[in-house]
Amino acid sequence: MARHIQLQNTKFLEDLPLSIPRYAYNGIDQFREIIGFERERFERSNHSQATGLTNEYVLFKITERQIQTDFLNQGEATTNLSLRVSYDLAAGFVLVKMMGPVHAEIQSQFKDMITLSLITMGLQFAVQSYGGVTVRGNGSGKEPDVGWGPAPNQPGHTGKPTVTLEVAVSESQAKLERDVGWWLRPTKGGTNVMATVKVDRRAPHLTIDIWQWTGTDIERTQQVTISKVGSQVFVTGKPLIIPFHRFFLRQPTAGSAERDIVLDQQELVPSAESVWRVQGF
Repeated sequence: MARHIQLQNTKFLEDLPLSIPRYAYNGIDQFREIIGFERERFERSNHSQATGLTNEYVLFKITERQIQTDFLNQGEATTNLSLRVSYDLAAGFVLVKMMGPVHAEIQSQFKDMITLSLITMGLQFAVQSYGGVTVRGNGSGKEPDVGWGPAPNQPGHTGKPTVTLEVAVSESQAKLERDVGWWLRPTKGGTNVMATVKVDRRAPHLTIDIWQWTGTDIERTQQVTISKVGSQVFVTGKPLIIPFHRFFLRQPTAGSAERDIVLDQQELVPSAESVWRVQGF
């Protein structure tokens, strides 16, 4: 089950699939117009059973100065838009991920499962959330779909999320693993644990992978699949486990309720069924 990702020196926004629409950036108004157009196409495709489904990403060729002024310093370009933005200053690219109802439902379900687990430990107020917050790393940056970390005063905390979630609807496995590589690489995202949720757009099937930085490379430590055939739901690889020490940067307190975050079938199945309802299954 373990899978390793080789760290590469290529820029993480280069060599993207040709299916991703590409535009030359020409200001905030043009950006908003293009995103509106591409979002409409993407949402229409969610109801299509045809092959060649529209991509959830849009790529802009842009200058370093425009990235700094429009996306990093002011954030004007993405205000009030359900987007996640990645950038690469050296390559001159901004990649926009459009968040649809399926993204939103998975994020909501995952956040609820994590929160309920933290409540049982009495740690629901000891966590910082990073959803939509730009995490910067060595000339590039990304916004996680959802991110968590310990309170800022925790020793060893770098100000970056220790656990991140990425949802992939149309994203290829290669692109998803490149995102994993960015998030877990210490000089980039610097997160400890990454959960990825791969959505099947044609059938009620979800694949959840847990990836961790081992100190020398990136390893997939777990894979959970949830699928439905007729009225029966099948779950493999359960339970899903997020190690406590990687989340909170410390060991659980002896004699307390603190422990690894464990998401078992009773949490995973209702959450998956909620996602499938949004998909229309």
